[in-house]
Amino acid sequence: MMNQKAFTMVELLAMLVVIGVLMAIAVPNIAGIIKNNRESIGIEDVNKMVGTAKQKFQTKKVKYPTKKDECIILTLKYLDDSGDYSAGPNGGVYDKDHSYIVVRKAQKTGPPDITYEYKYYVRIVEKKGDKIYQTDIQEYDNLDKLLFQKGNESTIEAEGIEKIKTKAKNECDCKIPSGKEMEVYQ
Repeated sequence: MMNQKAFTMVELLAMLVVIGVLMAIAVPNIAGIIKNNRESIGIEDVNKMVGTAKQKFQTKKVKYPTKKDECIILTLKYLDDSGDYSAGPNGGVYDKDHSYIVVRKAQKTGPPDITYEYKYYVRIVEKKGDKIYQTDIQEYDNLDKLLFQKGNESTIEAEGIEKIKTKAKNECDCKIPSGKEMEVYQ
């Protein structure tokens, strides 16, 4: 008799079942890793943006808000002196006119010893082809992940600087003294 070394049909089916089970386990894990990596990239970029904003204040290029609940807006276009912010976490490019940081002077403690702190709020917009990925304004101190919403360009193109100011005023509880504009560095 001839000694043939080949797989039987049962062995081939068993091997396919094992490969299928391994794929069913591996594919969702890989997708989760990719998603977590994207979130990490976005968070790192936000940390870098806030660090750059703080540096602008320390070097006196920008002045902090002076009164309680006053705000200023720093667009990514203003913050990105060296071109560090190009690729976004979703594979697109940051929209530097619509991505920004709002800085608000907030009361930290109450009477009798009132102290203040500066609160940072962040909004990111990323364009990828005709799609956009955007976040709502999120408080930086409570930021553990960026929640992107998908949309299309028409939702962002209509948003000029006046809408950005209104959004900052409403979502960050900013006050604009009468007769004074909210400062925007763009």
